[in-house]
Amino acid sequence: GEARCGGANERATLLTSLAFHPTMLPRVWGFVAKALRVPTEVPEQVASHAGGPVWDMVQLKSGASGMPRHLSAVLALFCQVYAHLLLVLDDDDFYVKQAPFTLPQQRSIAATLNSMVYHPLLKAP
Repeated sequence: GEARCGGANERATLLTSLAFHPTMLPRVWGFVAKALRVPTEVPEQVASHAGGPVWDMVQLKSGASGMPRHLSAVLALFCQVYAHLLLVLDDDDFYVKQAPFTLPQQRSIAATLNSMVYHPLLKAP
């Protein structure tokens, strides 16, 4: 069977510990980006070209189904921890302090996850 974390309280405690570790999310993002062969950062100049290659990463066209299981698990953990952190980040943290990610890193994360969801949905009947 699948290993499960204890109750909701234990899960929240674990997510909080991971989310607020100063280097955890950036290091995991670096690992995921390298494994997926996507840039860790997307500069604003590149992102401003709407519909450009950065927003449509064709190497991710099969979504998570084309991903090795261990990488899929790491990406799922990253998404859960980052989603948990986003609940408490305010605009100052996100845009001014740019912690834990710079805006170019945020663009890369958004483009990667968007591409992973967008392509499989296009193929759906």
